[in-house]
Amino acid sequence: MKVDTGSTPETALERLYRLQVEELQDYALFLIDTDGVIANWNSGVGTILQYTRTEFVGKNFAQLFVPEDRKARAPENEMLTAARYGKSADVRWHLRKDGSRVFVDGTLYAVRENDEVVGFTKIMRDATARHESEKALRRSRDDLAEFAHVVAHDLQAPLRTMKSYAQLLAKRYRGQFDESADTFLAFVLEGANNMEALIAGLLNYSEFGGKGAAASVSLGDVVEAVVAALRIPKEECAAQITWGDLPVVEANPTHLRQLFQNLIDNALKYRSSRPPEIDIRAELKENQWLISVADNGLGIAPEYQQQIFLPLRRLHGPEIAGSGLGLAVCKRIVESYEGRMWVHSIPGQGSTFYFTLPRTNKLSAP
Repeated sequence: MKVDTGSTPETALERLYRLQVEELQDYALFLIDTDGVIANWNSGVGTILQYTRTEFVGKNFAQLFVPEDRKARAPENEMLTAARYGKSADVRWHLRKDGSRVFVDGTLYAVRENDEVVGFTKIMRDATARHESEKALRRSRDDLAEFAHVVAHDLQAPLRTMKSYAQLLAKRYRGQFDESADTFLAFVLEGANNMEALIAGLLNYSEFGGKGAAASVSLGDVVEAVVAALRIPKEECAAQITWGDLPVVEANPTHLRQLFQNLIDNALKYRSSRPPEIDIRAELKENQWLISVADNGLGIAPEYQQQIFLPLRRLHGPEIAGSGLGLAVCKRIVESYEGRMWVHSIPGQGSTFYFTLPRTNKLSAP
């Protein structure tokens, strides 16, 4: 990329802007030509990557990538993605001058002139502290999941005993006591069934600690299978479930089925007085798929839109069945693939749940 400096003198405002960019310490900014060679930079490169101008300018930006990423042709793929889509975002390890590694949140932007890519702008920010905090949070969450698994597993045996004897009492002695006794016994059985569902949910939540066995999975096939499995509740409320072209992803099929089943089942359960309308879409956003599951149900008030992803947080009483773990399981599945999950909702109008899944070289477009 050649920069035409021309003969027009720099204005005071242009000089102030240039100095601000050059002296910005928290962000590393540099220009790259179409061959990947660094043409210019700001002082943030020295702060984050420890290079001086003479050591940095004129070198290929691939030298900043760790060996395993260079071997996987990450620099070339980043430039190709930016040239095609306008930018390429990544969060990965990079190398400092002394060989140490820094975890960087970076974006490569394509610079165009007359619809032709003439170079790139790279912006990088040190995300090492955030990365370490997220690792500590994941460890804490995994420890909690392991504890939940142990507790839930240990509760199964005494619960089975309690439920078995309650069922035996109901079978042998129903009608032999007064009406209150039969009512109390029904409460015991209902409580045992609710506890059984809760323990099953806890075990389910604790088991999604990793990706497990991955395979190429068509999300369209997964949704079709889930809709078939939910045929009875779907027909009972006259629900309409539609979906567009969905991609093939590399993931554990069981995880994806659990993910979509929870989301679609929730949309059927938390419906309004109108017949449910559920629509599932996928959109390619840079290096990841953005999946949305939209409904026209009850909706969620803004103050609860973060809480619903926490384990055992329910917004409704026993009138709507559930353990309060379905969305926590969904979020855990998505995060095991380094994705994100969130919701946009308007009370009385419906909700749209969004989540991302990575697009790698093994993944294909619809």
